[in-house]
Amino acid sequence: MYDWLWLVDADTLAMTPSVPLTDYIDERFDMVLTRDCNGINTGSWLIRNSQWTEAMLAAIYARPDAEPKVWWEQAALIQLAGGESDDPYAGLNWVQQNAAEIRRQSEIEQLEKEQAQSVGLYVRGRAPTAQVEVNEDDPERFLWHKRLAQLGPQGDFAKAEAVLQEMARAGHPPGPRAYHALVFTYLKGNSVEGALDAICREVKAGIQPLPQSYAAVVQGYVQRGDTSMAEAVWASNRRSGVDCGPSWLVLTSALFRVGQEERGMQLLEQGESEQRVGDAGIYAQVIAYLCRMGDVEAAMKRLNEMKEKGVGKRPEHFSPIIEFLASAPNLQSMQEAESVTQQALATPSLYLTRGTLNKLLRGYLSLHLPAEELGAKVSLCQEWARQSDVSEDLETHVLLLEAFLQTGDLQAALLHWGYIRSSTSTDKYDLLQHDTIIKLIQELSNAELPLELYGVLGMLYSANAEHRPPATVFQGGIDDATGCSHIAVWFHRRLKEDRLLRSGGDGETGGDQGAPAEAGEAGQEGEEGRSFVFMDGVRLDASSLRIVTERGGPVALSKVTVREIRAELTARRQPLYGNKKELIKRLQKARARMEEGGEGESKAEPTGVPQEVTETHVEGGRLVSEYKQTIYLPVNAEGVVDDSRLFRPGGKSLFGGEGEDEEEEEDEETSSRRRRRRRGGDDDDDYDDDEDEVGGSGLDGYSFMDLYNSTPVRGQQPGATLVEVTFATAPKFTNASAGLPEMVHMHQAATQLGALPTQQDLVDLVTACIAQQDPMAAARTVDLLRTVHTADPAAAAEAAGAGQEEQLLLLVEPLLQRLEKSEQAGRLSEDDGPLLRELRALGMGGGRPAAGALMPAGGQDDEEGVDEDWRELYAEFDML
Repeated sequence: MYDWLWLVDADTLAMTPSVPLTDYIDERFDMVLTRDCNGINTGSWLIRNSQWTEAMLAAIYARPDAEPKVWWEQAALIQLAGGESDDPYAGLNWVQQNAAEIRRQSEIEQLEKEQAQSVGLYVRGRAPTAQVEVNEDDPERFLWHKRLAQLGPQGDFAKAEAVLQEMARAGHPPGPRAYHALVFTYLKGNSVEGALDAICREVKAGIQPLPQSYAAVVQGYVQRGDTSMAEAVWASNRRSGVDCGPSWLVLTSALFRVGQEERGMQLLEQGESEQRVGDAGIYAQVIAYLCRMGDVEAAMKRLNEMKEKGVGKRPEHFSPIIEFLASAPNLQSMQEAESVTQQALATPSLYLTRGTLNKLLRGYLSLHLPAEELGAKVSLCQEWARQSDVSEDLETHVLLLEAFLQTGDLQAALLHWGYIRSSTSTDKYDLLQHDTIIKLIQELSNAELPLELYGVLGMLYSANAEHRPPATVFQGGIDDATGCSHIAVWFHRRLKEDRLLRSGGDGETGGDQGAPAEAGEAGQEGEEGRSFVFMDGVRLDASSLRIVTERGGPVALSKVTVREIRAELTARRQPLYGNKKELIKRLQKARARMEEGGEGESKAEPTGVPQEVTETHVEGGRLVSEYKQTIYLPVNAEGVVDDSRLFRPGGKSLFGGEGEDEEEEEDEETSSRRRRRRRGGDDDDDYDDDEDEVGGSGLDGYSFMDLYNSTPVRGQQPGATLVEVTFATAPKFTNASAGLPEMVHMHQAATQLGALPTQQDLVDLVTACIAQQDPMAAARTVDLLRTVHTADPAAAAEAAGAGQEEQLLLLVEPLLQRLEKSEQAGRLSEDDGPLLRELRALGMGGGRPAAGALMPAGGQDDEEGVDEDWRELYAEFDML
């Protein structure tokens, strides 16, 4: 084999034989030509052994009819180089015009030559290297080949070498398959150098290596991270005359994978110029690279050419293009992304990934489309997800929450918020935008859904310090119309419209002891003596819980509104998600279950309002058991349903008798510990893991929070919080029954995070405390006033007004005196003890100084154990 050839005519005379031919050779070019009166002269010319030269000679010999016939090959070269022209020097013009390409090809040839020499696999020229013919199908070689195949996976190259020596001694010199087995064994033994040496010995022995042998060694160096050596082996593969397609695929893919995309593109284009075709993996890498470079047109071109070249398309070919287009904040790009998505899903057996669909959804959200148009795009994304058979992940729920808040569908937004809230991943705090949280808080407060609002604030409060949003987010911003914090808009409206439920009891303990019995308003008597209850302003029959007219007549389901349907479903403790058709279907089933529950009784017919409840038991975040039963809720003389049986926290069963789970009765110590824990006892040991308190009982998977109380501080420090209020110390309430105690509790917890109540918030609290004569709410409001006074004296003074703080303290005094007398007499009940401890922690009674108990976040360190208590309890009190 030779690097250069000198082609001469038979009549050529060497006029200067003392000058060696090498003096005329220029390694930068593939041809060294002369010219005469006819232009290019091929009577004496030097050509390099290269692929470019081979292609040129093939083109020349494809033109045997070139004129003049006497030197047709020279005429063909002139025609090929300069086109059909009368200019005898046209061929030289071609050489000049293509000098850059010729030089590039020459540089590639020279680089490959040097690379092949560096690994000891330099072959002169490009002809096949095989000199020894070996019949590897000879049956006598079978046993040796079998032994080599067994040694390969073990990586025992020493024994493999011994087998090859045995073959040679037996008169069966190893062939390409045997050497390939040796190469494979070296690679499995983590010796890529040994594998390369095996190929070198194979070439020296006159054996032509298999293409897979070169590719395996290339892969070995790639895995080591040595792409330079991998390229050198590939270059020697190209010069050996052995198909370099497999090693080209391995090397090109590796260059993209290790971040050498530019070199990978060069190698790709070089292979394509030699009519090689990349596989699906390389196309995916190329398209992703082009999209990262912002050249989406080139990426689309690559995508479209795959079909022409017979390469199958996969999701990873479409995803980079769709995600790039979706990331551009303009309508045209989103339309193009939508078109590519539809093209992808029209391809048989092709789907999109959840990440790509999330990028599309985020792209639509960034356009700030009108609500109706955005709703259509969200539905389209959901349809694409169904076609791709992918489920929603945490990011999807966050995006859908934002989308439905923008479209005004609060019920759908709450459904996805429930998934976010129940997720144990801390990524949810990073995914949730502060604007989205504020929007959710505002919508819930405007819709007068304090229970759901409480759940949002509770999740934010339970987050670790590094994940908690700013105080302004927790507060929901300031409502321009009312001057209230957005978390307090619902309370302000109810106060102004006189829709706050009065506290129960004897006026001493206020909302803490007077638990609301029903989510509806007080009952009324109809014209025929029938009792009615009101749920969110909708009139319901007290016995059947059906929607009725003002005169007590039935209302056909075809004529009811969505608001009325949801009111009856709320009274029946049914979920509220879905469209009107789904809600009506759920309501029909609930009515049917109530009717069936009464017909099967052979004994005395039970009294009260029948209610189907579900007790669920959850372990490790999974539902492990579920039991359903119908219970009957009593109705008092005012027509209010007593639903206290539905509010049993701590995992205790709602059912008695046969419906109860077979569990051992808890001992008195466990029961006492549970009561202390629910009321915020002051013993650290009370906060232990108790399997009985995991899960919780509820209604169709819904659970409610325990009685309100605050946790006294353990170990006072200068400037520290005297009363630690968390969302684990939660009041029991419903959306309709929420009032003053719940609002005070929200402000207390928000204040601890630095979100001080506004002047209007304080005015509303003071007004409600005086109107409702609630001593505990008054005590807590006094503490809020003192806390705000520390931060903003003018605002607190204006909010409290002249003498109003004294009026609040007068409300507290009778309760405080009664509790202290009971303590002195040794008759302080288990329910009254926490109240007295809290009042003293607030600086009231017992001669303790009355300093502001609550301090904004940043003024003190978090109390040890508070967040842990909350995280444990939050799993039990599943509010939404």
